[in-house]
Amino acid sequence: MSDTKSFLFKLVSPEAELMSELATEVAIPGTEGDFGVRTGHMALVASLRPGVVTVQSPNNPNPVRYFIAGGFANVTAEACTVLAEQAVDVLSLDAGVIANDIAMLQARLQSQNDDVTAATLRGELDIAQARLKAAQRK
Repeated sequence: MSDTKSFLFKLVSPEAELMSELATEVAIPGTEGDFGVRTGHMALVASLRPGVVTVQSPNNPNPVRYFIAGGFANVTAEACTVLAEQAVDVLSLDAGVIANDIAMLQARLQSQNDDVTAATLRGELDIAQARLKAAQRK
């Protein structure tokens, strides 16, 4: 890397590698709290909660934002990789569609008698609510 203030950032979902580029700073929603990554960051592996990953590139004044549904981050002094359970560009989120999804999930949850299915629906509802919050802030 020619720019010592940049590091390699990768965003990977089960379907594809969504991003692989130089970054100057990345904000990540960790389960223990949000954290930022810059060049020289101490090595760590962190579990992630649903939220928005914000990537600042040295060549683009506008940050790129992806909603993730959880996953893990692997950080070293030279690189950061986010392995997301699901990931989608925040600009593609539609708050109306997500609000409808939330209403359907809530209705299914209220009529559910099976504890395992109810727990799964609560998890899906938590992710949908985080996705709606991200859509409303784009």
